[in-house]
Amino acid sequence: MRHRRGYKTTESITGKYSPHCRTYLNPGMLDVAQKALGAEAAIEFKIADGTDLPFKDASFDAVVCQFGVMFFPDKFQGFTEAARVLRLGGRLYFSVWDTIDHNGFSKLVHETAISVSPEITFMSMPFSFNDVSAIKTLLESAGFNPDRNYAGGGGAAFVSCTPS
Repeated sequence: MRHRRGYKTTESITGKYSPHCRTYLNPGMLDVAQKALGAEAAIEFKIADGTDLPFKDASFDAVVCQFGVMFFPDKFQGFTEAARVLRLGGRLYFSVWDTIDHNGFSKLVHETAISVSPEITFMSMPFSFNDVSAIKTLLESAGFNPDRNYAGGGGAAFVSCTPS
């Protein structure tokens, strides 16, 4: 299979899982993904809210969320939904950004924007969910065992965990 931007990483995580379903809240982003992957990818594309997934309980072996969790308005509900749709032994994989201080370009954009207009705070949201202890506590309360496979550094964290 040809390498396609963003596909190979997800493929390495989910390659053993089938069928594949990709969701996104924004229909335009799903269109871009569908066009980028082409017809050769046996993937269902579905508009869905990560905090209210339109799937039956125990539908998936894996849930992968690349940089989406940090935008959930209710992160506990998002994790609870992931646990609900995972089969016994399933895995949740997700990544979040570290603090803005560890993301030089984004920090520069943020500082420039607020120097023009202090009410511009859009860069605060993606960098607001990075406290490892708080994330672990939230995962545990949503029914996950987060004590394994945590990798951080380079401005992002990657977490892999199973429902308890």
